[in-house]
Amino acid sequence: MTKDACTPFGGRKHVYPVRRPLYLFVKDLFETMGKVEQIEGEVRSLSSDELRTVRDWFTRYDAEIWDRQIEADSKAGKLRALADRALADHQQGRSTIL
Repeated sequence: MTKDACTPFGGRKHVYPVRRPLYLFVKDLFETMGKVEQIEGEVRSLSSDELRTVRDWFTRYDAEIWDRQIEADSKAGKLRALADRALADHQQGRSTIL
């Protein structure tokens, strides 16, 4: 946003925004909008079939990310305490067959 320097009160310098056309303001707003807001806008404009396709893709993508995270946590030993507790509970009869 461009600014003009003014000295309206007692010679103190203040900076005030210059009026800009609304379309330029809106253009700048959309250019600086975050990715999430842009994606939300795009999703809202999808047809039912397109939305179903995106939903199916995202479900698969989200599951893949989850699987990778679980695998990484397992390799790093982050799940060992949970596994040990589950085994101990089972050995003490605090589990049920699914």
